[in-house]
Amino acid sequence: MKLLLKMKAKDYDTLILFFPLLFRISMILLSVFIAVSIFLFPLENGERGTDFIPAILSIICLISATYGEKWVFDRKKNIIFTQTSFLFIKKHKMVKMNQIRDISVARFIKRKNPDSSFLKLSVYLKDQTSLDIEILPSRDIDNARRKGEAIAEFCSFPFRDLSAVSGEQEKPLITA
Repeated sequence: MKLLLKMKAKDYDTLILFFPLLFRISMILLSVFIAVSIFLFPLENGERGTDFIPAILSIICLISATYGEKWVFDRKKNIIFTQTSFLFIKKHKMVKMNQIRDISVARFIKRKNPDSSFLKLSVYLKDQTSLDIEILPSRDIDNARRKGEAIAEFCSFPFRDLSAVSGEQEKPLITA
């Protein structure tokens, strides 16, 4: 399952990118499946419900189902709003659209694994800072470009494609 942000227009003036509900439902179902299997399939000694590792995995799946991420591009209010939540913790940021320089897709490599590259879909602000919308494997270049172009067109921002490829060799522009 790819964990990509879904994009949908709420109305004429609002575009939303959000973490899919399918992920949450899948994690809850997986958690329930693991928990039920602990009791249905006893250990070799005949004890039920004493398997430590499956219980931990079930709890991790249940906790991961609480993760959420949302981006709202609102032309009417002239704002971009982002919210990330995990368990009971919520982090949000609001930026006025007149502070935006452009939307871009850039290729980067991680120092730990220089053989693979990734793409970063970002909102660049006029003060030279950026807000990263999504990080994708480089094979998802079409998806990243499509989202970036759609956001840029919706908000009337310039779109920059910095995922340059020269010949056979990929040229990462950013090293993280």
